[in-house]
Amino acid sequence: MVEQLRADGFAAELLDRNATQEFVAAPLGPEVVGAKLNPTAATLHSTRLVHGLLAAALRRGAQLCAGPRVISLAAHGSGVRISTDRGPIDTPVVLVAANAWLGDCLPALQDLVTPVRGQALCTAPVPPLLNHGFGVAFTPTGEYGQQRPDGRIIFGGCRAVAAERDVGVRELSPETGVQTALDSALRRLFPSLANIPIERRWAGTMGFSPDYLPIAGQLADLPIWYAGGFSGHGMPFAAPLARALAAAALGDVAPPEMAHFRPDRPSLRRGSERHV
Repeated sequence: MVEQLRADGFAAELLDRNATQEFVAAPLGPEVVGAKLNPTAATLHSTRLVHGLLAAALRRGAQLCAGPRVISLAAHGSGVRISTDRGPIDTPVVLVAANAWLGDCLPALQDLVTPVRGQALCTAPVPPLLNHGFGVAFTPTGEYGQQRPDGRIIFGGCRAVAAERDVGVRELSPETGVQTALDSALRRLFPSLANIPIERRWAGTMGFSPDYLPIAGQLADLPIWYAGGFSGHGMPFAAPLARALAAAALGDVAPPEMAHFRPDRPSLRRGSERHV
């Protein structure tokens, strides 16, 4: 992975166990033999980011309508009719950014985006351990986390221990087996946290594509543009795809960068699926 990142122009370093320990203020578990360091990577508060974007849009005249359930989208004149449980909305163009629910909104895309449940936990505050986001691979689906400024550690992953790896699961409640595995993985990584209280456990739905890359484009020849299937990597992809979708909606032509995410790319063909 370090070699691949460097080949693509990204800074990356391969650390042995001693060098890894220098970044962490608590003893690492015996299974940790080293690390991949991305020195230019960063973490952020995703909820604050989303709320900030919404606030900026509202200041610029956007209207936020939370609550209505979209039933269907259909051509209506030269535009689109959005049927909702509170009545129809007619509009010249629609952007659908529903990720895991993209196939529910646009049935033609059902085979390209699969809902997958992800689970996480949050510990009580602990003294500063590390100021980097981190990931480990105790299970085939991996684990990830970060320590918040208030000392709490957010830790998620371990889907591999769930039935069918939680693929196709839309239930938003955490499941005991995965949560137990998270408890164990956190102790294996940081043994000194063995008895730290867990303040919260939760689950959420991700949208996975067969090749782990988002899909984006235009629905047939309709003024309906979409993006989804971020496969657990929405933060790096969402902003550039949002800009591309906005440009497509305003200009009625997809920007060149959207071609990388077209739904007819070879890696999305049946038989090329990765194991989620």
